[in-house]
Amino acid sequence: MNHSNGSHRPGALRRAAALLASAVVAGSFLAPTAAVAAEPGTGRILGRLASETGEPIAGDIVAIDETTGRAYSATARSDGGYAISDVPAGRYAVLFRPADIALPGAPFGYAEAWFPNVRRGDDAARVIVDAGVETVDVDAVLSAAGRVSGVVSGAAGEYAVALLDEPTPVDPFDGDTLVVEIDRAGRFALRAPAGGYELLVYRRCGHEWLPYALSEERVELSSRSDVEVAPVVVPMAGAVELHLCADDGAFATHADVTLARQGCLRVERDGLTDHTGRVLFEGLAPGRYAVAVDGVARTPSLVVTVEPDRVARIADRPIPA
Repeated sequence: MNHSNGSHRPGALRRAAALLASAVVAGSFLAPTAAVAAEPGTGRILGRLASETGEPIAGDIVAIDETTGRAYSATARSDGGYAISDVPAGRYAVLFRPADIALPGAPFGYAEAWFPNVRRGDDAARVIVDAGVETVDVDAVLSAAGRVSGVVSGAAGEYAVALLDEPTPVDPFDGDTLVVEIDRAGRFALRAPAGGYELLVYRRCGHEWLPYALSEERVELSSRSDVEVAPVVVPMAGAVELHLCADDGAFATHADVTLARQGCLRVERDGLTDHTGRVLFEGLAPGRYAVAVDGVARTPSLVVTVEPDRVARIADRPIPA
């Protein structure tokens, strides 16, 4: 065994995990031996994809280089065993991705996990691969998942739903977040491990997914359970246009502006003023937003109210000293 905890690059891991639709390299399972890898300077990762009760699980296993973000993959065979061959020497995070198959003991399948059985890549133990060596016992112990489903209705738009038990991700489709787009009927269903979650609705704005509305209902999910949440009604969006000047009256150019929805810490937006001191925030859910500039603490004098289908314009407001 050659496993390690230590420093890592979560950004590279998330990017690689989000791009795992790339081709999967199938590998046959071999019992651990002192074999030499086929390619010079590489090793092999061996283990088994199984449930917490020891039952083999179909699925893929992906080793992600913590330095480059490059992924090396294999598919588990019928007994759960796998081998990832020709892996360059280095440090890897290993992701177990079970197939989306309902089984008697797991009606909603199994929740994916990072070795040694954690949900986020940031928390994964690193597996060290040495040239010409087989790194063994990189085994999965996966738990039966539960399911959260519901419907999003209201204002037209493209929406996605995320289950969060961590700080709000900038990009919900980072490969490490439990998220799914709603279908044409507004419905969604998410497979997730047992735990407590907040349900955050994201709205697509251009090429970005931006936090929009937080459900008032907290989701408590147990293994194998099926939870239908109350319908989430999203209001029509509004916008905020700020035109900022410094104390001397000059345009506040390239100022870093943050809008934070009062009473909802998960809904926050950032933007930069242009050469005229202007910044426009579109696709905002109605409500009151506190404004901060260049990291200055939010102040009561910089609070703006967003109304549906309207642009709130705040002009020539000085930057707080």
